[in-house]
Amino acid sequence: MATVVGDNYDELADSDTITLVATVCVVGYEFSHWQNQDGDVLASGEDNKTFKITKAQAMDSIITAVFVEIG
Repeated sequence: MATVVGDNYDELADSDTITLVATVCVVGYEFSHWQNQDGDVLASGEDNKTFKITKAQAMDSIITAVFVEIG
C-alpha cells in the first residue's frame, strides 16, 4: 500500500512536493521499488520507501509501490 502524506492536496501548487510512503501490509512481503505506468523503476531499495515527487509529476503519472514476497 502507498499513501500520500499531508493534507489539502487540491490546494498545492504544481511545483510543491508530495511525499509517498510505501507500507507493507501483508506478512511475508517487503518493499521492492516504485515504478511508473510504463514500468520504469523510479527508486528502489529499503531506503526509498519514502518517495518525493512534485504535484505536476504526480498528475502526469501513475506511481505504484511494488512489493515482493520474502524468500
